[in-house]
Amino acid sequence: VLLLIGHILIFLQYSSFIKAIHTKHSPIPKQFHLTQEQLRELDDAEDEKEYIREAAKKLPVPVSMLSQSGNIRYCSRCRLFKPDRCHHCSLCNRCVLKMDHHCPWINNCVGYSNYKFFFLFLFYTVTLCLYTGLSSLSDVIRAWTHHSNGSFSVSWVRFNVVFLFFMCLIFASGAGFLLIFHIYLVLKNKTTLGKLRFFVNCHACDSFGC
Repeated sequence: VLLLIGHILIFLQYSSFIKAIHTKHSPIPKQFHLTQEQLRELDDAEDEKEYIREAAKKLPVPVSMLSQSGNIRYCSRCRLFKPDRCHHCSLCNRCVLKMDHHCPWINNCVGYSNYKFFFLFLFYTVTLCLYTGLSSLSDVIRAWTHHSNGSFSVSWVRFNVVFLFFMCLIFASGAGFLLIFHIYLVLKNKTTLGKLRFFVNCHACDSFGC
């Protein structure tokens, strides 16, 4: 039974991990893209910021989120208005809806389309580490009670079980902290970039996708 539960957790972890990697991000709605005529007018405009400000007033969906300088958030690389919580990722070279952050674990941006799978990946990772660690805890306790000279007795438990217990403890601590942080973000309806918005300057934020 313990082995079956472990394999189910492994399957759930890997399936959510793969989904987080390969889920394609939803495209930015066409309403936020400039038309060819608007692009020509923008290129010819003397004051680009003023033109962008006036053009943003005609958007069918208003944008309330402004840049740190107080201007309408416009992506000059994708040539579109950024919807609220949308950011441009310099690594993926695209704008991502409700972008949370670019995750090196999955080599992909975490955003509107795959945030659920990323959250589930964290949850199943922590659950699997705790489950595996607790399953091997009895062997670790047995080794501790039969140790000699302050070292574990290999006659009572193999070294790999003890090593597995401490590795699970380390990974559960790290991933658990990240899971708690994202639970907080979900409850507060925030994103990582939005939370860090006030702690980074404009140039650093741009390199991470603001």
